[in-house]
Parts: sequence; structure tokens; C-alpha cells
Amino acid sequence: MKKTYWIIIGISVPLALFGIFVLIITSMIIQINSDSDKWMVELEPHLQMSSDQLFPQIQNEDVGQLKIYKTTSLDRYLNTISSVLNSQFKNSINTDAKFVFYIDKNSKYSENEIQEILLDIDGIKKVEMPHDWLLNK
Repeated sequence: MKKTYWIIIGISVPLALFGIFVLIITSMIIQINSDSDKWMVELEPHLQMSSDQLFPQIQNEDVGQLKIYKTTSLDRYLNTISSVLNSQFKNSINTDAKFVFYIDKNSKYSENEIQEILLDIDGIKKVEMPHDWLLNK
């Protein structure tokens, strides 16, 4: 009987810790998405980068007090929005060298200032809000 209790405890404690870990990560992701404005950034054509390569590069740039939470490719961003919208645009949009930046919406900068800061970074060709950009397509 004692052995059964130890087996149950041995299984349930790691499962509980794993569940807590998953909840914490999920909470952080939801918080980042709700506290972020999204900006679509197009890089110069000669720059071939992934979002994993771009994020540390942007962190090394002088962006003042602008807080960039994460970057993702435009292709991955389109996959996260409505599948109906995604299916309409997926084949007609060139997503090469385009990324979405998640920027703190509580920053002291206006939209025009954020756009200017991002355009001042060497290698960035164009900066827009993704929804504005999609509506123009």
C-alpha cells in the first residue's frame, strides 16, 4: 500500500510542476500579445535573415527606450490570424524579408516616432502596421 502512494506521488508531483510551468509560459505569451502593438517591417532585399537572427540584431541597435518584445516572420504572423483571412491572402502576398515586431504599446513614442526609429535602423526598407498593409493589398 505504501509503495502505491509513493508511485502516485512520484507521478503527480512532476505532472503538477509541468502544469504550473505551462501555465506560466502561456500567461507570459498572452501578456506579451496584449501589451504589444504590431508593426510590419520589410528588410532590404539583400538581407536574408530569419526572425531568430533578426531579434538579437535589433536588440543591438539604438532604438532609444522602445521595447521590442519579439519578432516573427510575416508568414508565421499570417498563420496566427483568422484562417479565412489567411487563405485569401496567403498565395497573393510575398512574405520574403517581411517581419512583424511586437512593440510595447505603452511606450512614450507616437506611431510616427516609432516608424521613424525603425526606419533609421540600417537595412529596414519599409515600416507599416500589418493590418493597414493587408488592407492595401
